[in-house]
Amino acid sequence: MAEHVTDLPPSEPTPLRLAAERLDAERELVSIVQDIAGLAAERLVRLESAIQPDLTLWADKAALRQMLAAPLRAAVA
Repeated sequence: MAEHVTDLPPSEPTPLRLAAERLDAERELVSIVQDIAGLAAERLVRLESAIQPDLTLWADKAALRQMLAAPLRAAVA
């Protein structure tokens, strides 16, 4: 099986498509923390967040969630 993998042509990178939109930073952060809260509770980890009120971000929502949630999940796991 492994020898067949080396026979494959190199794949072309897929362009990353981002859709920037106006986001409420506090709402997004609270949502991410809530998503991870169950895992944190299982691990006896307390999550806290503090963010400037009324802070607006211009970002791709899915990319922002991925960038913030991945390190939090890794830290809790």
